[in-house]
Amino acid sequence: IDSATAWANNQAKSITTKIYAEAADIKEQVEKEQALKGNKFIPLENREIIALIAYLQRLGTDIKTTDVQTASNN
Repeated sequence: IDSATAWANNQAKSITTKIYAEAADIKEQVEKEQALKGNKFIPLENREIIALIAYLQRLGTDIKTTDVQTASNN
């Protein structure tokens, strides 16, 4: 739990890096937006869409597991 924020930030950076690698046009658009908005700019890794992608990725990995842990069997 102590490292949850760092773990989430690393995951967000990883997702953003993959998006930029696969879609150069998105990177260009984000850079244009940064130039226009200045200090009101929100980096892609800090946006809700990245959190949603991370959540969906996690669902995809959890759904494949057969070992379900609950509070009662821990």
